[in-house]
Amino acid sequence: MLVKTYYSTGHLDVFDTATLTDSSLFKGNVLTDYALEVADARGGRALWLDLFYYEAADAYKGDTNPHGLPVARRRDGWSCVLADEEDLKTLIKVSVDGEDVLLRQGDEFVDALRLKAASDAAWRTNPAAVATHDYYLAADDECDPCEAIGYSESGYERVATMQRRTSVPDDRQEDMEGADDENRFEDH
Repeated sequence: MLVKTYYSTGHLDVFDTATLTDSSLFKGNVLTDYALEVADARGGRALWLDLFYYEAADAYKGDTNPHGLPVARRRDGWSCVLADEEDLKTLIKVSVDGEDVLLRQGDEFVDALRLKAASDAAWRTNPAAVATHDYYLAADDECDPCEAIGYSESGYERVATMQRRTSVPDDRQEDMEGADDENRFEDH
């Protein structure tokens, strides 16, 4: 994971989690979990990167998952301050692996991950689910369209209702198309 912090001063920090400088701190580590705490930054306190690791130890070999594999235990590692309260005053953006996760808008930070997830649902996932469901409904009498797209019936109905609510046709669109006067976008 590559975390970059951008500042209005022109400063840029790059934090690389691909390699630990001293992995001996985490004996028996089979998996490392990094958690970027953007809520604290949005609250004006600090931007933290927390590190947890999954320890594989002989003591756990008797504890198995439903597939019969031993379960490694999650352990607390360390926490790193990527931007403290003073740094937050000039922080303008944080990205992880090229994706924006935190953006300054005026005096506040926007959670860009939540915005992207909501935007993807509204503009990509939900329209695709409804279109694909309707395709399977029309194309194959034997097919359960909800099963084909991985939705429960209630989940699909919720998405279809949202799509219907947001797809209100513009009654004036036909009147506007081809209009050659400059005032065509003003209310009539």
